[in-house]
Amino acid sequence: MIEFRFTDLRSEEPPVTLADVLVRVTADLSIVVEDRVVYSEVDFPVVELAVALVRWCELPGCGRVDFEFDSMSTPEPGWVWIRREGAGWRVGSLHEEYPEMLEFTTDQVRDAVHRFAVRLVATGRDSLGVDLAAWVPTLASR
Repeated sequence: MIEFRFTDLRSEEPPVTLADVLVRVTADLSIVVEDRVVYSEVDFPVVELAVALVRWCELPGCGRVDFEFDSMSTPEPGWVWIRREGAGWRVGSLHEEYPEMLEFTTDQVRDAVHRFAVRLVATGRDSLGVDLAAWVPTLASR
């Protein structure tokens, strides 16, 4: 199983605009595969990642290209990537702790992204008092 986990969702100031939400709402992020941490980063722009992942998941399945997170907050792209491998997908990072070789189906990746987005919206509401749903559509809501 693959999971995009986050803890300690925070914002220095209450976000008002989309730019505020994308850059100022951060959390400690981990990419976890079968209970092994592939990548972790503190103060990661999780909303920006969720928006990018959901958009990527909505591309037509058979023509989907590799995902490479290119953030306004990071100096280089690839802090999170999802790459085609055979009939499935591998997940990793430019700064991964080890190269995860497990392959995942499109549905498994899509489910992990959906769980991440749903939890992010719920945590934003509960912890920050901010309705992130306006900026972070979940796959189920589209």
